[in-house]
Amino acid sequence: MRNQVDAATQSLLGVRPTALDAYGPDRRWADTVWTSDVAFEMWIDAEPGLVAVRLAGSLSAATAPRLLAVVSELVGDGHRDFVLWARDLDVSDTAGAEALMDLELLITRSGGRVAWDGPTIPR
Repeated sequence: MRNQVDAATQSLLGVRPTALDAYGPDRRWADTVWTSDVAFEMWIDAEPGLVAVRLAGSLSAATAPRLLAVVSELVGDGHRDFVLWARDLDVSDTAGAEALMDLELLITRSGGRVAWDGPTIPR
């Protein structure tokens, strides 16, 4: 696993490298909001200026609505810049892939930016 966010992510979000280094895969997520079901886990760390979202498990038709609802609420609260850690995420079906595309559209249409670490969205 990488310990730092790559230069492209830093450039995309326009922040100093040290600001994003704290969101690497080795980050302690204990002080964050956490939600889980048997197949899907999501950790959210919403700080002013940047929201870090770590996803693990299976993103499917059964679990995707929760992810979209949480991110929609964060966007509604005024958050615009997101880092999504998805290295431990398995996109199980087309609904999971569509949810990732919808997530990106939701953030970018609000004027926000999203940086990904993990699976890319099939185009």
